[in-house]
Amino acid sequence: MAQARRFKQLLAILLGGVLALPAAALDVERTKEIYGPCAAGHGPFGAGGKRGEYPRIAGQSSKYLEQQLKAFQSQGRINLPMDPYTRERELPDEDMKLVAAYMAQVELPTRPPVFKASDDALARLLAMEKIMVVPRAEGDIDQGQVVYQKNCAVCHGKTGKGRGMFPML
Repeated sequence: MAQARRFKQLLAILLGGVLALPAAALDVERTKEIYGPCAAGHGPFGAGGKRGEYPRIAGQSSKYLEQQLKAFQSQGRINLPMDPYTRERELPDEDMKLVAAYMAQVELPTRPPVFKASDDALARLLAMEKIMVVPRAEGDIDQGQVVYQKNCAVCHGKTGKGRGMFPML
């Protein structure tokens, strides 16, 4: 019995190593080259467009990113700016997997920097843009939280960090 349990543990360790291999074996330079056209909209590190017009894709799950790229390619999700970049001749399945795995492992800071009292508004804005691109929107934050918790939290999580196939927001 103990031998069978030990065999299962060894098998789990070996399979874990094999399943982790694609991420470890990621050819970063090739993947950055494939990602190049994407950087024009999503930014060099996947932080998103300058004014929020392109979403932040860094840190999203690789399954989610690959699913979305395939949806763009099959026209199941129509997005005109994405169309030319996701055509099969431009982005074959193998390249989709590479880019999705690469973006999933990119970790960008999400905490605001510590400002000095002497920092002016422009310095603060520029420092914040290095962390997150958040378009300005008029609205009531407290009411937005109520609406989010009622309509969005079930799928995207209470704090918006995503859950399963639902992306972080």
